[in-house]
Amino acid sequence: MSIKLVGEDKIGVSPVIAVILMVAITVVLAGVVYVWIQSISSPDNPGLAYVSAKVEGVNGNDWDVLIQKVEGENLHLNTLSFIINSGQGYTMYEKSLSDVNPDPFYIQNTKVYPIAANISISVTSKQTSQPITNKDKINDYIGAIFTIMDTDNDSFLSPGDVIRIYNDFDNDGTPEIVHGDYFRLKSLSGSHQYLEKFL
Repeated sequence: MSIKLVGEDKIGVSPVIAVILMVAITVVLAGVVYVWIQSISSPDNPGLAYVSAKVEGVNGNDWDVLIQKVEGENLHLNTLSFIINSGQGYTMYEKSLSDVNPDPFYIQNTKVYPIAANISISVTSKQTSQPITNKDKINDYIGAIFTIMDTDNDSFLSPGDVIRIYNDFDNDGTPEIVHGDYFRLKSLSGSHQYLEKFL
C-alpha cells in the first residue's frame, strides 16, 4: 500500500499561462478604466458644459447676466431653463424658450428672445399673453422677466450673449427681486445646472 503525503504533488499552472492570464487581466482593467474616463471627460456627454458669466446692475432695478465663457457642450437656447430663486432657495420664476413665446425680434441688429413668465402680478404695460412686435421696446414688455440677447444670432448660448432680468413687473416702484435672490441656468429637464449667480 502506497501512502501519498500532503504537499508532495508538484503539478500546478505553468508560469507561461500565469503570465498570459495576468497580462490579459491587466489589459481588460486598463480598457475599462479608459472607457470610464472617456465617458466623464467627453464634451458630448450631456451636462458637461461650463458657463461663466458676469452680473451687472442696469436701470436701477434690472440685471444683465453677461455670458463670458461657454465650454464643452453646445447649449441651444431652446434647451435652457431660466430660473430666479429666492434667498431661501425656493423658485420664484422659471421659464424657457421652448414654452409658448413670441417670435424673436431685432434691436440694433441683435436678435432678442422675450420670455413671458407665468406670474400672477398685474402688469400695467403689455400683458404676458400679448405678442411682441418689431415696434415694441424691451422695457415696454414688463411681463418679460427674462430676455435673451443673442448677439451672434446663432440660437446657442455664446460668449457676449446677454440675459436681461427685469424687475418691478407691476411698475409700482417696489422690486419683486431683491439682492440675495439668485439666477440659475439649467437644462430644460433640470438634470444639469450650468450657472448660478447671486443678484
